[in-house]
Amino acid sequence: MSPVDPLARVLGAAVPPPRDRDDVRPSLQRLLDAITAAPAWVTKPRRDTVATNALGRALLAPMLDDPASGGNDARFIFLSPAARIFYPEWAQAEGAGHPPSTSHA
Repeated sequence: MSPVDPLARVLGAAVPPPRDRDDVRPSLQRLLDAITAAPAWVTKPRRDTVATNALGRALLAPMLDDPASGGNDARFIFLSPAARIFYPEWAQAEGAGHPPSTSHA
């Protein structure tokens, strides 16, 4: 039970059903789709890509289409041979003990 549930019951407010973790809100997808001049994507903290715009989909196609990664950047980097092509600096990062990384919000 979430901490909001008792308060919602007291106030008589309807509690929305829990969202599926992979569910992307339509408003978020509209925001991404409105970005047409740059690739954009949204990831979970564990690097699962959950939404992209058209350019983001095109940019991340090697990762998103890779069956070993399942749309997860970390799995793609460590498990897919295609990552060595996708990340040109792979050799330098491998020598440092970790692959190239990106940040997320």
